[in-house]
Amino acid sequence: MRSPILLLLPSASFLVLLLLLQLSSTLARPSPDPGHLYRAINSNEAQTWRTNGLNAQNPGSTHRSPSDHTDGWTDSQYISTTTDKKRAQQINKDGDNAGVLKINTDKIPGFHNDGHVDMVKHTEGSSGLTKTWANFNKEVLVKNHIPADACKLIRRDVGDLFRRAAGCARKKSAGSGSPKTAAGKGAAGSTQSARAAKPAAKSTAAAPAAKKATKPASGGGRKK
Repeated sequence: MRSPILLLLPSASFLVLLLLLQLSSTLARPSPDPGHLYRAINSNEAQTWRTNGLNAQNPGSTHRSPSDHTDGWTDSQYISTTTDKKRAQQINKDGDNAGVLKINTDKIPGFHNDGHVDMVKHTEGSSGLTKTWANFNKEVLVKNHIPADACKLIRRDVGDLFRRAAGCARKKSAGSGSPKTAAGKGAAGSTQSARAAKPAAKSTAAAPAAKKATKPASGGGRKK
């Protein structure tokens, strides 16, 4: 007859193995990255963010709700940002092309208390264009002010710079041809590229869409 201690050894070994596997996975897991947001800055902010940070158009005011701001009423206490880096980069290209800031939320006083509004969560259970914009832009509104030391300018992609230079060369080459050829391309390309960034839902909206068409969400061309 086998000893009770010997019978327990296999199960004890299995438990030790599980503990070792759990410990190794914990050690291998990278430490959590602090929360980051992104904002495509406008030309005015590009001149001042290093010294003044980013500021809402109307700090401390309460006459605009978060939904008002997302709907385009940007004379509020909020600053539009996004959790989506690629979306911020696209807005930057469609707007002033002044750059994209990476924002460390841990360096924004009060951010993790009541210093921000996640518009994706804020519009859950609702419908309409506000929800469409919030989800399309993954918008997060920051209250009042973002310090300069919380911001870091993202360097432009080298490949994008080469593509931009090649595009300029092609335009210059086309411009040196006949006036008819140069005029044939017109401004349609820029108009279509600007429209491409808008959600399909906006094309089906009536009156609100006319106002929203000029709204650069999540830090576009117009200061938010």
